[in-house]
Amino acid sequence: MIRLPRTYLFGFIIFGLISSISQNVFAHTRSVSYSNWLITESEIIMTFTVPAREVTKLDEYKLLYPDLNASLQKHLSNSIVPTPELELVESKPVRTEQGTVGTEHTYRLENINLLNIRIDSFFPIAPGHTHYATIKDEKMSHRTVIINQKNKSINLISNQTEIANKGIQGNVFRLH
Repeated sequence: MIRLPRTYLFGFIIFGLISSISQNVFAHTRSVSYSNWLITESEIIMTFTVPAREVTKLDEYKLLYPDLNASLQKHLSNSIVPTPELELVESKPVRTEQGTVGTEHTYRLENINLLNIRIDSFFPIAPGHTHYATIKDEKMSHRTVIINQKNKSINLISNQTEIANKGIQGNVFRLH
């Protein structure tokens, strides 16, 4: 019978523990989604993409199985909240790369000086979810904002004096 020194035995135990822990760490993937917002004088076009695996976690998916696009559209209709309320003119699926799902929402924008958009998508099922929103105007100037559990809204404003008058803080962008 071969006897191994205790240091070898200890090394094997440590190696086994590290291997099992590292597999669990790398098995977890971040919950992330992306949107592009094109703001014109008369409308806002929002294109939203997310990995398909995130959509399968939604309550809407359980109701609309197996339609990923319809599940995402319904979820976003409930979880993206513009104030004041905007008319949703169109909601349609968009082609995305394999493994992702996308949808486009077009909102009518009329006579609004201040618009707050609250994005609550995926936070109820993944509190650590991160959303990257890119806001573009007609001149194609753009800014990217990180939306997370602590920072869920974007403020769009047409008049800079409104910022001071309303005490608006956070992500502020000009409407037009």
